[in-house]
Formats: sequence, C-alpha cells, structure tokens
Amino acid sequence: MWGLTKDIEYLDVERALPTTVQGKREWLLAKDVTTSFQKRSDVMWGKYASYLMRIYHVSRANVLALVPSYEVLRKVLGRLKGINVLPEDSRTSMEDLSRAAENGKVLILAVNRGKLSEGIELTNGGRSLISDVALVGIPFPSPDDYSKLRAEAIAARTGVANEELLVRIPALIAVKQAIGRALRNPGDSVTVWLLDKRYDSPWWKARLGAFNPRKIVL
Repeated sequence: MWGLTKDIEYLDVERALPTTVQGKREWLLAKDVTTSFQKRSDVMWGKYASYLMRIYHVSRANVLALVPSYEVLRKVLGRLKGINVLPEDSRTSMEDLSRAAENGKVLILAVNRGKLSEGIELTNGGRSLISDVALVGIPFPSPDDYSKLRAEAIAARTGVANEELLVRIPALIAVKQAIGRALRNPGDSVTVWLLDKRYDSPWWKARLGAFNPRKIVL
C-alpha cells in the first residue's frame, strides 16, 4: 500500500550537514533541461544559459548558480549575455566576490564542491545577500577507490545500496549545502531553481522537502 517497503535507511543526511538550513524556500523545477551525459549538446547549453539569464533578471538580489564541473561552467558561461557574472576559476577569491557584489546584482557561476561553493559567505547584518540558488544539473561525485571501499563497508552493515552511498547521498548533501548558502538567518528566503528534469522524482522531492515544486519550461 502507498508503495512503501520495509527497507530502513540508517544514514541521517541532516546530521551529515554542518548546520541546519533555516529560512523559507520556494521551489521551481525545469522539465526541459538536464546535464545527463547522453543529452549534452550545444542546444542544451543554450537552454541553460537562457534559464540563468532569466533567473538573473527576475531575482531580488544576487544569484548563486552551481554547475557540476568546470567543463559545464565553460559551456554555459560562453552563452551568457548582458548580465553581471562572476565565474569561478583557479584564481577567484572571496575578495573578488565581494567586489563584484558591490557593483550591483551579480550571478555567481560556481562549481559544486569548488572553492566558491564551499566557502561563500555573502551577507549584510547577518542576512543573506543571495536571493536565488540555481542548481544546474545534479552534482553527482566521481567516487575514488577509498570512497568505494568505505561505501561497501557501510552497505554491508546497513543494507543501504552502494549507489545510494556513493552517488545520491553525496549529491544530496552538496545540494542542501548550496541552498544553505542563501539561508544564513531564520528570516531569509530563497528561490531554488532545480534545473534538471531528474529532480522530478520521489527520491529527490522527499529528501529536499520539495513536494510540489512549480514546474517550468522555456
């Protein structure tokens, strides 16, 4: 009944996060884009750029856009026109971010698990200066040998599938951390743009608390 099973998941994702995410969230889910390798193309990168430009123009304040890799960043960046963008590279610093924000609204184009996504703190008086978070694709990791062995050991004790431990849970933690960058105070609110049709699944909706996101297409 209701599609429930008796399987028990022992990993508490909230406890894996450094802090509890606070504030109000509005969810939008794009049904016509994905960073899935089989679907990558110039047309897809153009759609992503169009989404980010529209998000920038409707946002109340700064936009944090997270991409899964530097390759995707370069593909999308080259198609962004007419907006103030700070793209992450090996030389980007927090000082660069602060200066860019001082010159008006900025779209921060960062790589998940990169320097900006891990260390960004853009606030004024304890309130976040980021109003929108755009998740370009799903930040699935590339597991190394150590993480594979660790996942196998945990799976043997808990019964949680290796794919869950190696791929989905790390991606979920990265997504929640990205959203948390815009929620630094209980009074903050953020519009979260889930820019990948793969987010339209019971697994992601349940774990993000995005049970009824507004679905959008270009």
